[in-house]
Amino acid sequence: PAALRDALGTYASRRTWEGRRVLAVDDDQPMRVLYQRMVTRIGVDGDLAETGREAVQALKTHKYDVVLLDLNLPRLNGWEVLDFLRTRPDARPRHLFIITGFVDQRVSEADRDLVTAVLYKPVAQDELQTLVTECLRSPAPDLPQILRKTSHRAGTTGWAARVPTNVLRG
Repeated sequence: PAALRDALGTYASRRTWEGRRVLAVDDDQPMRVLYQRMVTRIGVDGDLAETGREAVQALKTHKYDVVLLDLNLPRLNGWEVLDFLRTRPDARPRHLFIITGFVDQRVSEADRDLVTAVLYKPVAQDELQTLVTECLRSPAPDLPQILRKTSHRAGTTGWAARVPTNVLRG
């Protein structure tokens, strides 16, 4: 019964998210597995990329609602993917989240309109799924409120405020 319920939920979600697309970019296989499970559970069309070069090619080919981008990538790194997006506004996603293991990573004020937020690994699948779902649901989700609900570390880009320390974990 649980498997049938999940399958029916995924089928119903596919209709809800018709025309929406997610790109997840990470060279770490376990992260790509996590992303694949997440997009399957949400029921949205999703693409995975292992390198920055694959990410740029995907961004040239499809319009994305949400992009999850690691910075430490082979061939072209995440910063170079951001460079590409700066020069190609037509390829920019509605929401771009940098997901990194570098806990002190910040993005400049100049990229405030490009990068939605920086999330720090490890990222729990259910929390990431909630974040992506809310970004698909609304063109302007209440990100500070959503990020406050997660137990992983999260920092907003270009914003002085950070998620309250009482909801962060190491």
